[in-house]
Amino acid sequence: MTEGLLTDLPAEVTERKALSDFLGHPDPAVLAVIGAPGSGKTTLLRHTARQVLRITDHKTGKPLERPPAFVGGGKALQPLLYSLAASILLGQPVESGRLFYSTQRGGYQQMGVPVNDRARGFLARFLGDVDGSIAGGFLPPAPEKDACEYCDYRVVCGPYEEQRTVRKDRRDERMEALIEIRGMA
Repeated sequence: MTEGLLTDLPAEVTERKALSDFLGHPDPAVLAVIGAPGSGKTTLLRHTARQVLRITDHKTGKPLERPPAFVGGGKALQPLLYSLAASILLGQPVESGRLFYSTQRGGYQQMGVPVNDRARGFLARFLGDVDGSIAGGFLPPAPEKDACEYCDYRVVCGPYEEQRTVRKDRRDERMEALIEIRGMA
């Protein structure tokens, strides 16, 4: 299963190895870099000397106001989601996931999320809320204040969604899952 993960390396890379070649090796190693550095879509998978994996998602924007303890109110899913995927794909424990704001704009800040039973519980609850909303056919555009300014999907909702949302009835019980997600640390 892991054999194909490193097959799409740039042409200038002449030696290609499968991830399984590194997992039994005692020395630390970078196992995969997904995306081009500086693209805003770069994730680093690192194998440590203690035989555990760490996930780093490189960010180019501004850091979150508060570091996430788990899913950051639904704003910081990568550390746990990528860790879960890597653990399943590689059959190895993942020690932590982190966001690394790797630019001057981001202040080179790092925000780590330990991957433990409590974190997996938060992720399971989050995914359960999302699954329930999908199953119920209710995925409302309900942006937080000023969120539309930075959203890549603004073209889908239109320029006035934030203003329209303010007029909605927030007591709709179908909004409970979204409210719960936003309250998750």
